[in-house]
Amino acid sequence: MKLVSEKQFRTETLGISTTSFWRLKKSGDLPAPIVIGHRNYYSPDSIMEWLDRKRSGTDSQTNV
Repeated sequence: MKLVSEKQFRTETLGISTTSFWRLKKSGDLPAPIVIGHRNYYSPDSIMEWLDRKRSGTDSQTNV
């Protein structure tokens, strides 16, 4: 299974600052990470599902 690091997700997928990403994370408005050795990774499938929910407006949080 290929995983995406938190930094790669933040910079390449979302293109947002560390602070903005932290705010989303703190509010619970991100897909659940996979934690390996105190580092967060995301599956591409969970990222795509999360982005689809955000784009379609079915997510109860603010759209990205």
